[in-house]
Amino acid sequence: MTYGQNMVFGVTASLPLRGFPEGRARIRKHKAEFTSVSICQPQGCVRRFYVGEHDGAWWPAFEIGANVNQPKRGL
Repeated sequence: MTYGQNMVFGVTASLPLRGFPEGRARIRKHKAEFTSVSICQPQGCVRRFYVGEHDGAWWPAFEIGANVNQPKRGL
């Protein structure tokens, strides 16, 4: 029985990515951590998500971080 979302933990076979923002994906798997996916977006922003498994694919479950480039203001 599962309550809540089915999160991906440890090193498992990768599934197709669905529902993530546009951009280049980097999957991070470690034996004692939840699997995460970092998305490098064209505008320079990097967003990181924990993934959940649903319908034979990996979907973003929680956004756990983001690096956002802000335009520089006059010095």
